[in-house]
Amino acid sequence: RLLVELTDGDCTLQSTLATRPVQERLLDLRFGETSVANQMVLLGDVARDAIEDLVAAQCPHAVVVLDPRSGVTLRGEGGPYGAVTVQLQRSSEAILSALDEGTHAHTRVLRSHLALACGVRPGGKLWRASGAVADVAPGMQGTSGGAAQPTFGGFERLLFQVNEARQLSVVHMPRDHDVPVTVTVTVSPAHGLYDE
Repeated sequence: RLLVELTDGDCTLQSTLATRPVQERLLDLRFGETSVANQMVLLGDVARDAIEDLVAAQCPHAVVVLDPRSGVTLRGEGGPYGAVTVQLQRSSEAILSALDEGTHAHTRVLRSHLALACGVRPGGKLWRASGAVADVAPGMQGTSGGAAQPTFGGFERLLFQVNEARQLSVVHMPRDHDVPVTVTVTVSPAHGLYDE
C-alpha cells in the first residue's frame, strides 16, 4: 500500500494505492507516529539515476541505508546478476543536507515501490544523457534553465526519511523553498523489524 500526499498551502490531498499484503498482514502507513531515525535530502536526478541502475539490474528488492558518516547506499538484491550497490558519499554534491542527530538507518523494500516513490521511469537516465530537446521529444516540456525535462518524474529534491519502524518516506520538493508544494510517498518495509 502506497500513500501519496499532495500539499499546496493549507490544502492537503491524500491518495492510497493498495498492493498485496506483506507477510499476510496489511501495511501500517502511519509514518509520523514513529520517530525518524535519519533523513537526507538528495538531488532528485542523482537519486533517480541510482535507482534506475537497480531497475536495469532486475533486482526485485532494494535496501536503502542512510548513514551519518558514509551517506546514502542503495543496494539491489535478488537479481539475476547478483547484488548491485550504489553509494552516494556524504561529502558529495548529491547529498544536500542531513539530519544533525541522525543515526544509521536502513530498510528493505520492493524495488518497484522505491522506483514509484521516487518518480523513476525506465529510460529516463538515457533521455537526460542524450540532451534531448522539447521540440524533438513529444510529451516533454522546457524549463527556465533552457533544458528540456520530461513531464513525468519528481521534483528537483528528494528527502529520504527512515523511521524506527523501517518505513521509508520520500518527499518530493521543488528547488524554490517559497513554493509550498511537496509530494510525500510512504513505503513500508518488505520485512518486519525482527525478520532479518
